[in-house]
Amino acid sequence: MAQRGYRTIALQVKNTEVSIYASARVADALEQIVGEAPLYEGVKIMQILEAAYNRGKKDGAREVFDEIDGRLEMVRKEIPHRNPGRPRKR
Repeated sequence: MAQRGYRTIALQVKNTEVSIYASARVADALEQIVGEAPLYEGVKIMQILEAAYNRGKKDGAREVFDEIDGRLEMVRKEIPHRNPGRPRKR
């Protein structure tokens, strides 16, 4: 029987450990797939999970930098900046 609530599952991916925080159903399914898979299928599943994890890290980083850039532009527009001193005659 599945435990209620969310759980953290630690998966070994190469030399690092990836923590997956998932609902009870997803956690049970993942544990079953990883636990019962033959060696060949288990390696393929781990390669797919690793690729999805790496892609997610890259996409997440891109989203963060895009958000920072957007907010930085908003701040630059809100701050009235002019060079000090008397303006030049044109």
